[in-house]
Amino acid sequence: MNNTDRLLKALKSKVAPDQELPAFFSEMSTAQYKYAVTTFAFNYYNYNEKLATEENGFAFSDEDVTLLHKAIDEIVRDALLGDFDPIVREKAISKLDAFRLKASMRTKILVTYADVVALYNYVLSRLEDYSDNKEYAYVDYADENFVTNTTKRLYDFIFHDKDNAVINDKIRGVLSQLPIRMTKVRFFDLLHNNLTLYIGSEVSALNGMLYRLRSACGLLFYEDPSKSVFESIGKSIVSLETASKSGAFKSGMSKEMLEGYEADVKLLDKKIHKLIEDYTQVAELINFLYAAILSKPYVTIDANERFKMVEPVLRAVNASLLSGNPVSAAALADENFQKAEGTLEDDLLNINKLNGVFEEVQNVCGDFIEAMNLSAQEKCISYSKDLVSDSIFAALSDNKEENTDMLSEETLSDGKGGIKENVDAEMIEKVFEGLKELFENGFSGSKQLSRARMAAAISNFNVFFQDNQEIVDYIRHVLTACHDRNELCASIQLEDQLMMGDAEEI
Repeated sequence: MNNTDRLLKALKSKVAPDQELPAFFSEMSTAQYKYAVTTFAFNYYNYNEKLATEENGFAFSDEDVTLLHKAIDEIVRDALLGDFDPIVREKAISKLDAFRLKASMRTKILVTYADVVALYNYVLSRLEDYSDNKEYAYVDYADENFVTNTTKRLYDFIFHDKDNAVINDKIRGVLSQLPIRMTKVRFFDLLHNNLTLYIGSEVSALNGMLYRLRSACGLLFYEDPSKSVFESIGKSIVSLETASKSGAFKSGMSKEMLEGYEADVKLLDKKIHKLIEDYTQVAELINFLYAAILSKPYVTIDANERFKMVEPVLRAVNASLLSGNPVSAAALADENFQKAEGTLEDDLLNINKLNGVFEEVQNVCGDFIEAMNLSAQEKCISYSKDLVSDSIFAALSDNKEENTDMLSEETLSDGKGGIKENVDAEMIEKVFEGLKELFENGFSGSKQLSRARMAAAISNFNVFFQDNQEIVDYIRHVLTACHDRNELCASIQLEDQLMMGDAEEI
C-alpha cells in the first residue's frame, strides 16, 4: 500500500494522518515540480531557438512583452538556477504574481478588442453592392413571392431534423444571419427569457453562458479605446467607431472603398491576435516557472534527479538570453533532455490522480493541516495546481483581481454570509439588470454596431419563440422590414452558404 492509499484509508477511518499527510504533500509538491520544471525547460528552450534562428532578428509586437521576458530570464538565473535563498524566492514569487496579473489583464483587453473587430467584420460583410449581381436579382423585400419562398426555404431547413438540439442550433444560425430588425424591448425580452432557463442550474453554467455571450458581443472587459494602453490599436478602434457613426460605412459603397475598409480591419485583427499570442506565450512561461519555484522547497530527491536532466539546457538557454544575443542550445539537447520530455505524459497523469486526493484532503483535513503547520505548503500546492492546469489564465485561488467570473459576490450572496451554489430567480433578475445596462451602453454607438451586437447575442440564445408560427412570422417580418437591398442580399447569400455547408456535412 503506497502513502496515498494509506492517507485515504486514514481519512475514511477518521484517524489523524500524522505521517501520511506530510508525506502526501511532499509527493504532491514533487509531482508538480517535476512537471512544471520540465515543461518550463522545453518551452524556454523552444523560445530561445526561435530567437536564435530568426534570420532577420525577432521582435515582439509590444515592448512590455519584451520586458516581461527579460525579467523572467533574471528570475530563472536567481531563483531557479541559483542556490536556494528564501528571500530571493519570495521576491521572485511576488514578481511572477504581478507579471502574471499584467499578462492576464492585457490579454482580456485584447480579446475584447478582437471581439469588437469581429462585429465590424459583420457590419462590412453586409455593405457590398448587389445591384449588378444577377444571382440575387430575385431578392426584393416588396415581392410576396420572394418573401414567401424564402421564409419556407429557411423554415424547411430549420426543421429538416427532428433533434431539438440541432433545430435550436439552426434557429440560432439562421436568425443571426438575417438582417436585424428588432426593437430593444424585444431584444431584452429574449435576453431575459434565455436567462430564466438557468434557474435551478449550477452557478458555473450561468457564468459560462455569460462569458460566451459578453465575448461574442464585444462586452467582455471594457477599456476606453481612446485611452488604451495599446495606443495604436485603440486609435484604430476609435477610427472604426467614428466611421460607423458618421455614415462612412454606406450600403452599396464602391468595391475599392469596401475592400480598403476590409483590409484595414483584417490588418487590425492580425495585430491584435499577434499580441494575444505574445502575451499568452509569456504567460505560459510565467505559469510553469512560478509553479516550479513555489514547489521547490518541498520536493524530494526524486525531483532533484529530474532537474539534473534539464539543468544543462536551462543554464545554456538562460545565459544565451541574458547575453542579449541568443545562440542555439540545440547541441546541449542531449538524450537526458529528450528523456525528460518523454516523462511529461506520465507526470500529468500522476498529477491528475493526486489532484483528486488533494481536493478530498482540503475538504476533510483543514484542522490537521493547520495544526501540523502545513498551511503554507497547502497554499503552494493549491496555486501550483492552477498554474499547471490547461487554463493559462486560471485565477489563482485567492486572487480576486484576475478572476474571470461574470458574477459578482453581491449577486452570489445568499444573504447569510454564504454563497449560492445554484441559480435562483433573484440572481437572474440581478444578472439581467446588469446585462441590460451593459447592452444599453453597447447600443449607444452606431445603429450598425448595435445590430451586429444583437446578432451576436442571438447566436448564443437558446429560446426565441413559443411555437413554430412565431418563427415564420419573425422571418417574414425581417424580410419585409429590411429595405436595404444590399444588406438583404448579403444576408440571403450568407443563409445560402449556411444551408450549403449543412448539406455538405450530411
